[in-house]
Amino acid sequence: TSSTEKVDGALVAPLGRHLAFGNDPRTEITVSWQVPAAVKKPFIRIGAHPWDLSRKIEAEVRTLYTPAGVGASGDHTQYYLHAKLTHLRPGKTYYYGVGHAGFDPCAPHLLGTLGTFTTAPSHAEPFTFTAFGDEGVGYHGLANDALLLGQNPSFHLHAGDIAYADPAGAGKKEDTGFDSRIWDQFLAQTETVAKQVPWMPAYGNHDMEAWYSPNGYGGEEARWTLPDNGPDKKNLPGVYSFVYGNTAIISLDANDISFEIPANLGISGGTQTKWLEGQLKKFRASKDVDFIVIFFHHCAYCTSTAHASEGGVRQEWVPLFEKYTVDLVINGHNHQYERTDVIKGNAVTKKLPIGGTAYPETD
Repeated sequence: TSSTEKVDGALVAPLGRHLAFGNDPRTEITVSWQVPAAVKKPFIRIGAHPWDLSRKIEAEVRTLYTPAGVGASGDHTQYYLHAKLTHLRPGKTYYYGVGHAGFDPCAPHLLGTLGTFTTAPSHAEPFTFTAFGDEGVGYHGLANDALLLGQNPSFHLHAGDIAYADPAGAGKKEDTGFDSRIWDQFLAQTETVAKQVPWMPAYGNHDMEAWYSPNGYGGEEARWTLPDNGPDKKNLPGVYSFVYGNTAIISLDANDISFEIPANLGISGGTQTKWLEGQLKKFRASKDVDFIVIFFHHCAYCTSTAHASEGGVRQEWVPLFEKYTVDLVINGHNHQYERTDVIKGNAVTKKLPIGGTAYPETD
């Protein structure tokens, strides 16, 4: 269908549901989804029970057009919908359904389309989160999603290179292999997890899609609604932080400091690194935060020869990680599982075999 043509809403089913925390995971969740054609009056309903959902809450429509001549998917329109939910109760499970004119999830034959989400607790309690990077579309990604559900995570961190719609990953308009339809496949693939587990991404080099905006993230901004508390929403929409229980989570954009793939090198003018230090200082001073976890795409240290180690990360951020005793840093980029020994000042200070334990305060 064209971007202006309307179809019978009863024939259009929502797909690719994915959740994300707002600035405060205790009270804010955004539900996002996709429809294959333009629909009228999209909405969400929520409630404490599946048989008692709210009135319709209007959803925002973001239309993403890929023109002819761009990669393999030219002249392609995608429709993404977002519903920001606020003033929720901490530690509570909600039921929700998404729909539009002609498709109401409260209809008896559509109750199977309802999903759930659970807000963050109001106080510290044990929880599990999962993380990986570089998923893409295929059997491996599908298998990993099944493993995630088995962990019953409170949220999932995706450390960049999300769908690989742009296989070149250089952030340039000359990357002719781009196919926007890969995103349709990715969001459908991850829906089993992301419809009930907040899926929190950082952006990698394959997530810079130069055709949509000068910063390369116009497509991502159509697909995702993430916390907006970062330093530069215009240039770095994937930089944000949130606190879950006693753990502070920080998402960074290493494209801003990457020497290896410099399409967005310096795009923040240094504001991201200044913001990072402010966040670390704040969280380390907080009596309610015991752990700091940071995730982004490019590795500071890696034995792989695929992308190897990123000098920009070591130069700009590693000194801050050491200064504020960051507990865990999660990366992607090199397509392998690897844990470092304890490193300070670019040198190993303690061997850390698999199963070993390190204490940032002393090691």
